[in-house]
Amino acid sequence: MSLAIWLAAGLVLTEALAVPVARVHAPSAMAPAAAVTLGWWLLIALVFIAGAALLDTPDGTPVDHYGLPNGLTALRAWACAPLLVVAVLSLPDRLGLLLWVFVGGAVGMLDAVDGIVARRYGPVTVLGKAMDPFGDALFFLAAALGCYLLGIVPLWLAALIAFRYAAPVLATPFVFLARRRPELVHTAGRAHRRAAVTGTDDDPALRIADPPRRRCARGALITCVHLA
Repeated sequence: MSLAIWLAAGLVLTEALAVPVARVHAPSAMAPAAAVTLGWWLLIALVFIAGAALLDTPDGTPVDHYGLPNGLTALRAWACAPLLVVAVLSLPDRLGLLLWVFVGGAVGMLDAVDGIVARRYGPVTVLGKAMDPFGDALFFLAAALGCYLLGIVPLWLAALIAFRYAAPVLATPFVFLARRRPELVHTAGRAHRRAAVTGTDDDPALRIADPPRRRCARGALITCVHLA
């Protein structure tokens, strides 16, 4: 039941934003915008459905529903395509910029909300730990491109933002192919996400260590969790 609700919410979000925006731009743009966002919705929906195999808590307890944290992460991913429609199409006055700031800002806040909900109410799942960094990468890639198209940031800054969030995700397969084990390292200061293996309940930095070792830097590091 929760799957159907989140799929419906994602479809409404993508089409309800993209199609009216395209209509303001030009009626002829409505069909292409609807088709693009529908295709994006289907892609994220397939990933979301396939993730049912990961609906377990970190200690292996099965979870029988997707839950609010995972649903919010999926909504953040679904919102990428309609937000780019807002950035790409020319809109009267400053409508495009206003929609980008308010709608995009609200969607971006979901990154914090899903973690708070997971910590306080649950469920914290393996699926959430896998989806959260990829949702971040997708959203900030779209945000960087959209900000550049709207003239908010220069190209070099957009490229830097895109690299900051995409590189750790893209590097993760090579990490495992190199037979290196990732370690989640929580710092006392601001944590930085270094790779795709992370959770919705924290924003840990991730570093690579040799398989037999557990090494924690001195000083600010307070916890070191070794992933099996």
